[in-house]
Amino acid sequence: MDLPKPSAREDIKDWFFREAPPHSIALFRIVFGISLMYAWAPRALEASPYLTVFMMIMLLFVTVGWFMNFAALICAFIYLYVSLSLNFANSILEPSAVVIMAALMMSGADKTFSVRIKRKYGSAMEYEYATVLPQRVLSIALTLFYVILAVDKFTDPMWRSGVQLWSNAIGARDKEITSWIARQRLPLATFNWFAYLAKAFGVMLPVCAWVPSVRIFFFFGVIIMHILSGLFAGAWWTLALAPIYILFIDPEVMMKKLVGCGSADKITTS
Repeated sequence: MDLPKPSAREDIKDWFFREAPPHSIALFRIVFGISLMYAWAPRALEASPYLTVFMMIMLLFVTVGWFMNFAALICAFIYLYVSLSLNFANSILEPSAVVIMAALMMSGADKTFSVRIKRKYGSAMEYEYATVLPQRVLSIALTLFYVILAVDKFTDPMWRSGVQLWSNAIGARDKEITSWIARQRLPLATFNWFAYLAKAFGVMLPVCAWVPSVRIFFFFGVIIMHILSGLFAGAWWTLALAPIYILFIDPEVMMKKLVGCGSADKITTS
């Protein structure tokens, strides 16, 4: 006897609210924490060395999964303070970090690959199930962000050619590599082609991220995009946001890949 197929409502509920292995969000927690420590410290040291040291400690706690919720809360408040008061108003890193830290507090990202699990079960490779909702919310938010960027690039007159990229390169002369590119006096046509490439990525990336068969092109695409952002605008800190792309991979798929590589032991339910 065939079992009845789940309804669309049940499928949607399962996609958003099911309990699943936490490997995707845990791997994201680790890589994102390391990326933030690398990208944020040079920027914040100029403003407050003491705050930077304290922030590095909190980010380390988030990265290793020890008192993660408390550390993520402190990080969120610091990033909020920095984005409002330390002249980082034009940066998307700090506001994004506030949202991501809030999501991590609700995600159960410390339910594997963490000091907490190591102390609880004797092995950091054990895991407890966690809700997929924060992972889905962050994935959808990133998709909407790319859609907004794509619309902006196709409607902004500065993006009809390479003028915007040329302007970014000239305005970032304090960045060594970007300054070198600006001094080469490349023809505007070079910047035009990069602008066309950026707009093409803007259209393709929100789609490719959700299609498993072409997701690999999405990952390569975003790496290229962030490298270009660093080269032409000196915005190498945007690489700190790259780990969020891990969240497009379903947690069960990520768990199987890690288990297959011998990176996880067995399921432990809370």
